[in-house]
Amino acid sequence: MKRRRAKKRQSWLIDGILLCISAGLFISSIYFLVSDDGSVISTHSLEAVGQFKQSRNDVRRKIRSGFLWSQISRHEPVYEGDSIFTGDDSDASIEIEKGGTIHLSPKSLVVIRTQDGLFLDLKYGSMVGKINNGDKPLVISQNGERRELAGDDAEFRIESSEGSHETKIHVVKGQIAIKNLSPHNKEAAPQVVHVDETADLKAEAAPVILKTGIKLISPANGKSIWLKDDQKIDFVWRPTGDTSRALKSVIEFSRDDSFGKLILQSTVDGNTFSLAPGQRPKGEFHWRVHLKDTSDSEPSTAFSLTAYPDSPPVLVIPHDRQNFTFNRDSGETGKEVSLAWQDDAGSSTFDLQVASTPGFESPLINIHSVRTSEKTNALTVGSYYWRVRGLNRDRNDSPWSTRGSFSVGEEITHLPTPEIKQTRIDFEVPRDVLDKAPPGVSMTGTGVRSVTVTPLTWSAVSGANDYEVEVSKKPDFSKSTIIKTAGKLTYAPPEVKPGPMYMRVKALGPKDASSDVSSLGVLQVSDAPPALKVEPPTEEHFKDNETLMQSRHEFDLNWSRDPFAESYQVDWGLDEDFKVSKTFEVPSPDYKITVSKTAKYKARVRPLGHDKQPVGPYSTVQTYSYKKILDPPPVKLPVAAAPAQAPAPLTSPPGLARAPTSAPGLPSPVLTEPLRDASVVSLEDSVSFVNLKWHKVSGAETYEVQVAQDADFVHVIDSTKIKINAYTVSKPLPEGKVFWRVRASRKKLTSDWSEVNRVIVLYN
Repeated sequence: MKRRRAKKRQSWLIDGILLCISAGLFISSIYFLVSDDGSVISTHSLEAVGQFKQSRNDVRRKIRSGFLWSQISRHEPVYEGDSIFTGDDSDASIEIEKGGTIHLSPKSLVVIRTQDGLFLDLKYGSMVGKINNGDKPLVISQNGERRELAGDDAEFRIESSEGSHETKIHVVKGQIAIKNLSPHNKEAAPQVVHVDETADLKAEAAPVILKTGIKLISPANGKSIWLKDDQKIDFVWRPTGDTSRALKSVIEFSRDDSFGKLILQSTVDGNTFSLAPGQRPKGEFHWRVHLKDTSDSEPSTAFSLTAYPDSPPVLVIPHDRQNFTFNRDSGETGKEVSLAWQDDAGSSTFDLQVASTPGFESPLINIHSVRTSEKTNALTVGSYYWRVRGLNRDRNDSPWSTRGSFSVGEEITHLPTPEIKQTRIDFEVPRDVLDKAPPGVSMTGTGVRSVTVTPLTWSAVSGANDYEVEVSKKPDFSKSTIIKTAGKLTYAPPEVKPGPMYMRVKALGPKDASSDVSSLGVLQVSDAPPALKVEPPTEEHFKDNETLMQSRHEFDLNWSRDPFAESYQVDWGLDEDFKVSKTFEVPSPDYKITVSKTAKYKARVRPLGHDKQPVGPYSTVQTYSYKKILDPPPVKLPVAAAPAQAPAPLTSPPGLARAPTSAPGLPSPVLTEPLRDASVVSLEDSVSFVNLKWHKVSGAETYEVQVAQDADFVHVIDSTKIKINAYTVSKPLPEGKVFWRVRASRKKLTSDWSEVNRVIVLYN
């Protein structure tokens, strides 16, 4: 029984040992089959044949016996049989140990082998390579065709489209010899392809050399240039190969060297092109040229160019004239200031200077920096200036930035009080602003905006970085508004209403430092006076005195509206200064006044606020004239007897004319009304009429009447000629004595003046 149990334990032990050995072998095989990144590794092909010198963005590698693609980083090895893939906007440079360097462009796939030299199987895409004398031959494969490339210090670009049966090799530098290694073409002599020529390789066919090409001249490849805002870029190239034909060129610009998306394309006559300032890209871009309308032309090699604005760095912080403080009581002896700037000109390093003088004669700080920000050491109290200049090894005489300034001082807890420069400002809201006031403007609503208001101003306070204005409608500031002025020394309210606006100012400093409030400033606002409408004088005629006395006239007063007025005060009287006048309060800008007397009335108006106080001055005084005129009754003339036959006229000697005379038979008129020194009393403020009468003169055709202020008729008031023996004086007569006389006329005969009569004019 014991022997049987011992055999069973021995059997279990042997099975356990075999199981452990199997597990170890399985784990070892997995370890050797799978790489760190999950790629399956062939145990017999881990030979490194080169390494990645550059790997940008999406670059992947699959080893010959693997199934998975792994991401590549710089300086990783390249193994025999690796497949290398580059994605969009990605590229890679590979250095082969047996000689030669290749650069894969975006969207390319190549298989690398080094059997008997460098063997490249380009599946699709493009790559750039170099061949030096002494390197082993480079063999490329495309669709089963193998060709050997040889050269001395030669550079080339190989392009192949996915699914295509042709490959193109463009020589960038030197020349290369291409030999077909296929069995059916193995004995053919190598073909030499010179610089700027392209060999078109097709399956089972000799290479076709495309003779016509383009060589780019300037700007040189990889160059960086700095341009002013209005500066253009001149591009120069020349054709190569067959140049006997006059051909047009097409220049292309792109951000990437594959030219998948063009920035600009232009057809050119000749070999030069100027890129205008508005067309040029900023930063790095690529350009190439190809001949138009040719079947044997390939695009030139792409050149890269980087264009920067020829401008200095822009200072960012601190802002100009910024003040920094330090607290000496807390042990600080100065202030460290952070300086920062921006640069768009491709600068790799910067020179920074800080000085105590604006001319930077002896800089206190002179730093050569690779960053766009620096911090100073502890600066003591004073004013400082700083500037920056960007540097690049390809840029000469780079300019300094504008000069910035800042100051350093000790912390202040109490500032001096600002001084108000004008304690009272009177402002009248212009008439056109009131006329255009929008809805909602009133004493209880919003105010009106006016840019012509004189602002409140005050003196600058040392150590202040801002000011605070307190505004109120009450002098005790029981209800007020606080406005900060962002460092300005003036303040004008954005809107105003009639009445006083009280203001006072307080200075503000860093870390809650402030001053006492200033003295009071008052902005006294009033509205422009209303514009009272003018009316022409009014005259009314009446046939009898009773109608004249009962007549009334209505004046329609109108004036401009004031948006702040609750009502209007109208003054109406007979004197200019309105000492004896009537006052009316009306709600709207119009009012009708009825009068019954002949007079020149005076009127003025002003706006009143909700408290019945004026919100603006009186309008200009306007005159409203009303006059009643009593027309004279019609004159009934008696029928005159036939005059006696006049004696025969006297004859004059031949050739002499008879002079005018007051001949016999044409006597002077006899005055009848009014009697001498009769008084004429006016009904209203002026004499409406005076009736003058005299006896009719036999044989008279017209009568000349004169009215004067004096008996000598030096100051004549009225003079007229009429055919009847009565006249009504309608012109205004002065108060006191008035003189009048009459004479008769017939053809060339004129009588003497009548005797002078006078009347006395009296006014109520």
